[in-house]
Amino acid sequence: MIIDALEWRYATKIFDKTKKLKSNQLVELEKIVQLSASSFGLQPYKVLIISNQELKDKLKSASFGQLQISDASHLFLFCSMIDFNKNDVDAFVDLNVKTTGNTKDSFKMYHEMMDMKIGSMNTEENASWAARQSYIALGNLLTAAAEMKIDICPIEGFVPQSYSEILNLNEMGLKPIVIAAIGFRSDEDKYQHSPKVRKSTQDLFIHI
Repeated sequence: MIIDALEWRYATKIFDKTKKLKSNQLVELEKIVQLSASSFGLQPYKVLIISNQELKDKLKSASFGQLQISDASHLFLFCSMIDFNKNDVDAFVDLNVKTTGNTKDSFKMYHEMMDMKIGSMNTEENASWAARQSYIALGNLLTAAAEMKIDICPIEGFVPQSYSEILNLNEMGLKPIVIAAIGFRSDEDKYQHSPKVRKSTQDLFIHI
């Protein structure tokens, strides 16, 4: 059950460096992110999947020395697209036509709505919107991975500029947003035995 999986998961602090994702597990995690919801379905982000140990070690230095960065099997680095614009919307409409077999004219109203949305945002609003979409995908990844008994630690504690330089993200038109360090918990991680601390449902929800 999903609730049991969510009770099991936690933000893993110590990964077992000897345990790596199997290729089929990685493919499934990729598919989960691919199928995640986003505004209009536009997915204004890309995900860098990093397994190279030398690169992970460099990124650890840009992540305040957090061991999860170097010890996890893989890193999923969610990056927003810096300048998501009308051309990207046009490409999405073309993909809809190709995938569904419908005519481009049948998407005219939807196309205009997306153009209006994207065109109404300034640069800062565009960046904030794109970043929020990546967090939807991260949330789906956290839940699905827990059902697969795969551990994840979501990480915002890193130096974006350093990540951009190490990974040449500016050249790709990308801005680093959040990391999912993925792998398998170490027996030495005491936090896996800690009770989960959450607000009560009475404090969290307001029924009106």
